[in-house]
Amino acid sequence: MGEYLDDVAGLTREASPCLCRYIVDHTVPGDLAERVIAGLSADRVLGFYDPYYPSPSDPGAYVGVRQFEGRYVYSYGNHGWHSGWERQSREFLTQYLALCLPAHRGAAGERLSINRVEPIDLPELLKGRST
Repeated sequence: MGEYLDDVAGLTREASPCLCRYIVDHTVPGDLAERVIAGLSADRVLGFYDPYYPSPSDPGAYVGVRQFEGRYVYSYGNHGWHSGWERQSREFLTQYLALCLPAHRGAAGERLSINRVEPIDLPELLKGRST
């Protein structure tokens, strides 16, 4: 199955049975974060690792990003905890991903992931949160 990130300069797709996982090249292209966030469709969830997040369990946090009709939500979590979904701007998420991309460089780094999901209903996803 082809993914929108397969032809993006700076990424190499890694074989994986469940997810599409990507290794970030050692030299991170300046527009990589923008291309990853801007291309995200409603039936995909982007996953990346934030090594700086002050997690109450293991170091860092795993971040999920979804998009629907130009509006974005994200969540983060690690072993035993999850933040819940929150609305956020595309610009913030682009800068956030750009900050975290160096942790995804090379064979020893974390992986970006794209997973197929059902399109979201934002009001349902954000129940209990102010939107």
